[in-house]
Amino acid sequence: MSRALLAVLFVSVLLASACRTPVFEPRPMTVADPRPAKLLGALEDEATARRGLRASAKLSLEAPDLRLRRPQRMAVERPASLRIEILGLFNQVAAVLVTDGLQYQFLDVSRGELDEGEMTPSLLWQYARVDLRPEQAVDLLLGVPRPLAGLVPDGAETLAENGVAVLLRGESAAARQRYEFDADARLRRVATLDPAGDLVWEARYDDYRDVGGAVFPFNVRLRFPRLDAETRVDYKTVHLNPDLPDGTFVLNVPGRVHGSKR
Repeated sequence: MSRALLAVLFVSVLLASACRTPVFEPRPMTVADPRPAKLLGALEDEATARRGLRASAKLSLEAPDLRLRRPQRMAVERPASLRIEILGLFNQVAAVLVTDGLQYQFLDVSRGELDEGEMTPSLLWQYARVDLRPEQAVDLLLGVPRPLAGLVPDGAETLAENGVAVLLRGESAAARQRYEFDADARLRRVATLDPAGDLVWEARYDDYRDVGGAVFPFNVRLRFPRLDAETRVDYKTVHLNPDLPDGTFVLNVPGRVHGSKR
């Protein structure tokens, strides 16, 4: 190899190294820093004020046994009520899932069958490939998820671009959580970890917009690495704290045919 070619390669390596973005290493925050407590307090205030929503969205599911991209309508109300309508090609209702956290109903319109019964921990996974309990799903879809019961702050870190990560842990260490906020105090990520530190699920929030004076994330991504599954919700329209009609979370289907009770 000629000296001229070696010189060109050497200069190219130097330029590439100079242009490489430095990796930001999170730095522990002191216990006297008021930001972690302030961020968690503001999140709790927002969660208390945000009791529900009515929305239209595009739903994308990616799982080993199911891929789905469909428009949907949804209604959500604390503590654990959900109504999800999957729409067909011409915006007709193709399927509906409702739950109040205790009971569920699922209507497959094409078959005219209604499955209903007691809510179980795996039921949202069965129908929507979301490995969460109803109250967790409600929290995450509202964009202001509260920490798991029994967890308390256990340290914090500074992130790139003035972000802050708050770590939470319980006495039993059965689960841990990590909340990440950006410089504008908007929640960007919440992750739940098992005792070994492996990720159980995470939610990422993006595309914040104003909705009636509140900032709301129009993009929500839920990931479940153990099940190799991901759900993405891209909101189109959002109404916060709507007055939902009685019966929103119950299906009354005339002449229905019952499917299996689970």
